[in-house]
Amino acid sequence: MYDEEHFCRYKLIQGTYELDGQTYVSYGISVFSSGEEKCFCDLCSDYGKISQLVELCNSLKLDPLHLEDVIEDCLF
Repeated sequence: MYDEEHFCRYKLIQGTYELDGQTYVSYGISVFSSGEEKCFCDLCSDYGKISQLVELCNSLKLDPLHLEDVIEDCLF
């Protein structure tokens, strides 16, 4: 049964950023939970790494409370 209160969904997001006059593409993670969306932008320029992390978060139904720790452990 669908439970709106505990539903969360992670997705990959992409942005274009500028650093020292140079533009680059970077990826991040967005999580939608309890009617709210939180974005973690400009995490990594490796699409595959972020894509795998998003898939893992969705398949394990990661509680958004832990997302910042997971990002830090996996990417930094």
